[in-house]
Amino acid sequence: MPEAGGETVFINLRDACDRLPPALRERLQGAQVLHEVTGVTPSEGAQSRPWHPLFRRHPVSGRVALWLSTPERCTDLLLPGGTRKPELPVELYAHATDPGHEMRHTRRPSDGVIWENRCMLHRGDHSAVSGDRALDRGMIEGEAPLAA
Repeated sequence: MPEAGGETVFINLRDACDRLPPALRERLQGAQVLHEVTGVTPSEGAQSRPWHPLFRRHPVSGRVALWLSTPERCTDLLLPGGTRKPELPVELYAHATDPGHEMRHTRRPSDGVIWENRCMLHRGDHSAVSGDRALDRGMIEGEAPLAA
């Protein structure tokens, strides 16, 4: 546990999708985003630069979420007509991560936090950390994304 700081910031990508202006959401329907795998070695047969649907339908709830990550990892966007818009992931990320729509979690000893990666973004806030911020991470392999 850090002595101070080290919050985890969460962003709900279903909410970010719902907050898109209707005309923009309609324009982006069927779009694909290029995800650049960074920091891990892809498993056998996995792509390091896969295209994924920008709008992802949750397999259980049916709710639609934006499916994007940081602009360093989402480097291009392909509209249904074939037009590429590499600047749009940057704009969509800024929309999704509006500080007015984030939830911050301050860790306490023995906390356990679980979230749904299919519809959430998360990041550590390292801006005011005093001491070490360490955690253990477990991941479960999921299904292929469902386009919405």
